[in-house]
Amino acid sequence: VQLSFGHVRLLNQISERILEVRLRVNQFLRDSTAERKAVVDEVWTRYETLLTEATVKITDPERKAILDQITTISPQYSVAFGTIASNMEERNAILADMDAQVRRVEDNAAQFMENESLARMAYDLQVSMTRLRVDVASYQLYAGDPIWSDRFNARYDDGIVAMGLLGEAITSSQDRQLYET
Repeated sequence: VQLSFGHVRLLNQISERILEVRLRVNQFLRDSTAERKAVVDEVWTRYETLLTEATVKITDPERKAILDQITTISPQYSVAFGTIASNMEERNAILADMDAQVRRVEDNAAQFMENESLARMAYDLQVSMTRLRVDVASYQLYAGDPIWSDRFNARYDDGIVAMGLLGEAITSSQDRQLYET
């Protein structure tokens, strides 16, 4: 069966939208921002619109069967992407919260540097926090390589030890108040 120019064009547009969806999803996976997610959603909507149009306009049984397969699989892809996007949004929120907490610890530790008896322990705490942040960034950069989560866990443990040592050495109530914030 010979397809009309309009049908061929429509099928080509669907192929283009599939490729664009894949491109935009990959961009989102590298840089999971709300803006990237919105672009994926927009391209997906255009793809679904074309797919709906094609299922109405194309009646050739062979091509209709292919469209039916695509129509069946597409919602599964959409749900899977939605799950991934949700997990990435949750991860980003956790990382942002953790970064804020680490910065607060680093800032507070810097204030202890003025106290000669606490300076070394405050320095050790700052180093632990800096290394922890580097490990988190490396984990993100190297696509979740487990070596970086292992290093993060070790740095976290180092930070707990450094905080404990600092806490034990604090004698003034003013320093204690700063330590506990």
